[in-house]
Amino acid sequence: MAEYKNILIAFDGSSHSSKALKTAESLAKHYDAQLTVAFVYDDSKERSVGYGTAVAPNTGTTTVEPGIGPGSVTTPALSNPDSIESEEPDRVIASAKNKLSHDVDANFEILIGKAADTLITYSHNHDVDLIIMGHRGISGVQKLVMGSVSDKVSNKCECSIFVVK
Repeated sequence: MAEYKNILIAFDGSSHSSKALKTAESLAKHYDAQLTVAFVYDDSKERSVGYGTAVAPNTGTTTVEPGIGPGSVTTPALSNPDSIESEEPDRVIASAKNKLSHDVDANFEILIGKAADTLITYSHNHDVDLIIMGHRGISGVQKLVMGSVSDKVSNKCECSIFVVK
């Protein structure tokens, strides 16, 4: 059986991701692993190209952001405290914090970009050995046209993937 030391949970606040969060917490405790809870904020309507990193305002979390190459990038949606979009990442992360027990070591990240690509890049850059995700159960035309995030991550990622239904 594999030994996991660095577990990433993709959390979006949905019931599927809440169920996956409980599984991630249990596995992190079992393996005495570092748990990282990540919310991926898709700002592709605003910008695209490349990835850089920055610290999200008011959260102290590191973000992987679209930008031009490595370095600090400011995201307009996150830098405007009056923006509705700026409240969503903080709200989702707060929800994850409330759902976790206090006896698990967890980091919280707000990642910026397309969910599958951003999770793959983050996992590679941070030596993640297990990604846990909730399964949304999309089917039919939607899955044919878009594919699911869990399918994309499991097909392109080098680490183990655990999809919770």
